[in-house]
This record gives sequence, structure tokens and C-alpha cells, in this order.
Amino acid sequence: MDQDKRLHRTIPLAMRLSMRSACPYIDGQTEQRIAVDIQFNPHNHDTLARAGFRRVENWVYRPACPNCNACTPWRVDVAGFAPSRNMARIKKANQDLRRTVTGLSPTAAHYKLFKAYVTSRHDIGQMAQMDRDDFISMITNSPIETVLINYHDRDDNLVAVALVDIQSDGLSAVYSFFTPDAPQRSLGTFIILDLLTMAQETDLPWVYLGYYVQKSRKMVYKSRFHPAQIYKDGEWIAYSPPRLGTTKKEAVK
Repeated sequence: MDQDKRLHRTIPLAMRLSMRSACPYIDGQTEQRIAVDIQFNPHNHDTLARAGFRRVENWVYRPACPNCNACTPWRVDVAGFAPSRNMARIKKANQDLRRTVTGLSPTAAHYKLFKAYVTSRHDIGQMAQMDRDDFISMITNSPIETVLINYHDRDDNLVAVALVDIQSDGLSAVYSFFTPDAPQRSLGTFIILDLLTMAQETDLPWVYLGYYVQKSRKMVYKSRFHPAQIYKDGEWIAYSPPRLGTTKKEAVK
């Protein structure tokens, strides 16, 4: 057994329970998380991701909210995905954009775009309070393989950015931000469509989109990307959009 394998076995994973706070997705609910520091255990990331955890900097977390399990890990089946007519129009509307994939070296243009985005979308809350140092830490503090995907228009203006983890079984969308001045482009949808294209081109089976909350308007867009799986009771299972008159339980096959 080599030294690296011995180290992997001897360094335990320490899990922490966060303080409770108001849920940002469902009014009246309380948010709490289980978090794990993977700074010295980055090889464990993909296993935890497949168990429904999400990464923020050197931490991965999973909701552990009292009396609520509305947050459902969501991943899109790359091979089975077919864009709707509206999605096809969105892809066409953004075919002029130039994509570049870079390392984690945020520039002044990245920060300016981020501030414009959070001011328009999250004018209150934690994201809106982030300063330049917080932003740089969010981007650069990753113990695993992570990239910035940048989109420039024909005038070389940076209009959209995605922070993406490269996993052994897929791409994980950590965070994205884009200009609020081009609503006709539907850039949030376009970024996910392009991640699906990139995953297909690199033979990766899944695109992880984080947590889906059926009762949250902020999360409803994720249900448009299917076929998809959700992580429930310790396994990934197929998800079907609920029909009128069905319960959430009936929507899970």
C-alpha cells in the first residue's frame, strides 16, 4: 500500500452541523446543514457528491433541516436530454457568444459582472454582502478540479460565467452569474444547455444542478431539464414532473 492510500485511510471526515437560519426558499421554514471540510480529503468529493452533497469552497454540505426534506439533489441525464423548442431558440439566440474555459483566476470583469448580477437578483442576503475578497475566495478556494466557463459577446464583453466542478461522472454547476441587461438571451437557461453540450462532448453522463425545491419559484427552472434523477432515501431514482392532481410522492417513479 503506498503512502497516499495510507493517508486517505487515516484522515477521518469531520462532519459539522450548522446553525439554524431562515430558509431562503420556503417561507416559515428553518434551514440547517451538515457540512464536511474536504480540504485535506479532496478524493472524497465525488463520493459525497453522489450522496447528494454540494460544494462551497473547501466544504461540501447537505441540508439537514428540522421537519423538512424539500431540498432534493437533482442531476440531468445527458444522453437522454433533448432540448424543447424554446430551449432550441435560446441556443440559437446565443450562438454568437464565444466560450472559453479557464483556470480559477477571477478578474475585475468577473467581479463587476457578479456584482451587477447579485444586485439585480439578490439585493438582500448573503450573496449581496460579498466583497471582492469573498468573491475571490468563492472562486479560487477549491480543493478539486474546478474551472471558470466564460462567455463573451462579439464586442468581447463578458456576459456570463459559470463556476463548474469536474467530477468523474459529470459536471457540477456550482454557481453562475450573468448580465442583467440582456433578458432576451435567457442566459441562465443557456448556461445549463451549454453544460449539457460540454458533458456530451466529453462523454460525461450527468450534469448536477444542485437542489430542486418544488415549492420554490427560484428553483422551478430546474424541472425543465429532464430526464433527471433525484437523490432520495440513499439512492438516485428517476423523476417525472408531477401532473395536476398528483402528490409529490406520486411524481417520483
